[in-house]
Amino acid sequence: MAIFRLFCLILCLIYASAAHAGKGLALIRDAEIESLLKDYERPLLNAADIAPDSVRIFIINDRDINAFVAGGTNIFLHTGVILASETPEMLIGVMAHETGHIAGGHLARGTEALQNAHIETILSVIAGGIAAASGAGAAGGAIMSAGTHLTQRQMLAYSRGNEEAADQAAIGYLKASDVSPRGLLDMYEVLRTQETLRLGGINRYLMTHPLSRERIAHIRGVIEESKTLSNTTITESLKARHARMLAKLRGFLDRPRETLERYPARDKTLPARYARAIAYYRQPDLPKARAEIDGLIAEYPADGYFHELKGQILFEHGRVQESIASYRKARELLPGAPLIRLGLATALLATEESSHLAEAVKELEKTTALDSTLPDAFRQLAVAYGRKGDTGRTHLALAEEMLLIGERKEAKRQSEMAEKILPPGSPSALRARDVKEIAGRELP
Repeated sequence: MAIFRLFCLILCLIYASAAHAGKGLALIRDAEIESLLKDYERPLLNAADIAPDSVRIFIINDRDINAFVAGGTNIFLHTGVILASETPEMLIGVMAHETGHIAGGHLARGTEALQNAHIETILSVIAGGIAAASGAGAAGGAIMSAGTHLTQRQMLAYSRGNEEAADQAAIGYLKASDVSPRGLLDMYEVLRTQETLRLGGINRYLMTHPLSRERIAHIRGVIEESKTLSNTTITESLKARHARMLAKLRGFLDRPRETLERYPARDKTLPARYARAIAYYRQPDLPKARAEIDGLIAEYPADGYFHELKGQILFEHGRVQESIASYRKARELLPGAPLIRLGLATALLATEESSHLAEAVKELEKTTALDSTLPDAFRQLAVAYGRKGDTGRTHLALAEEMLLIGERKEAKRQSEMAEKILPPGSPSALRARDVKEIAGRELP
């Protein structure tokens, strides 16, 4: 096993291949970051009278400041907009604006067919095909390349009227959530400043969300007129989690040297130590990485995300058996996190010990029940079923994976093979039929 791979379990980054160079996008999956974003979004959805479970949030590895809604109820955030949010209020403001688009039904022209589409279809259309990447230690993810049927610009362009309506709705949602709209105003000011500094370059957010001086003036006026809106504050807990998120993203996305310069050893804050643990792990420097993460665990033994990172560090450095204990502890502390269950299952299967097979299958089945959008979970499940000799469900798991990564022809083939083997009328056989139907549909 290689000592280090760039594929990260805790932060699933799949970089564009040479065939997609210059136009590839990558989805990021991380249990901790997704949990925080859901906590940011939940009050906004409640204020908008939208069922929280109906909205999914996806993170795209792209440094441009951008965010958009696709398929009606799916919010996509670029890492650029997250890293540009110096405060929770700035990011919550952007998310409130996107929630306004969802509540207003602001589907861009040409995307009506995606309104009720399955998430697999939505991702495939936005991506123009999703290619999988896997390997020991990879929890999965997908390369998203520019669309074949709809370009991203066609899908994301909103009218000025929709933008103003989304702003107005966002202010109401923020007020109901006890969050100041000043964060949204601050983000717009950052965007305007960057647009000026670009000297003619294209700001993707402003391309898809035309930002007028009138809109900025309107938000500023609302804030100045309402002392209540101006004085609302974010809890210290959310501020601390936001700082952790930024440190974690920088630890994984920036070069280790840059991370260590930003968070020098003299900085003893939790976010700095977290970022350094990741940077040392990526160098790779196992002793220093373990020292940083073990120190954090000693102080915060009930923090499941620290145990998860330790599990990843050990796994990626070839200490597979040792990593299992850390993943089990993380799963115990965060039982509702599918990515952590996937990490545990991946480590269990990597030992190739038959005594771990039943536990791995249990974890993977729970993983896919909690989150059906993880290609590598289905790949690992196919491996586990294969080792058990369960051929029908092996083909079904492969069909699910192929569907998620946009290999629709192969998904249809695998589902047909599964149907021939699985007991007629069984839940698995019915699911195989569903996958075959979805895979056979024409893209919008």
